[in-house]
Amino acid sequence: MVIVKEREQAIYEELITQIEYFESLHIGYRKNRKLKNAVKELEGFRKRLEKILHSQGVEPFEIDVGTMLTLKHRRKVQIIGKKG
Repeated sequence: MVIVKEREQAIYEELITQIEYFESLHIGYRKNRKLKNAVKELEGFRKRLEKILHSQGVEPFEIDVGTMLTLKHRRKVQIIGKKG
């Protein structure tokens, strides 16, 4: 049995992973003149994914290393370490 909240969290994490993937493609493709259309499509798709996340209350933020979160904050946020 899967708890709905955990399932939603997994979906959000997958969407965030896809956004990061599209961002890496965007960085690689934007230097190539032949791929201008692909760059525009990637930007549009990434924005649509971000819009889905924002509509569900998922907001990006960054905290400094060593910042302590209160118990109240820990209940509100899910911290995902960035790769690299």
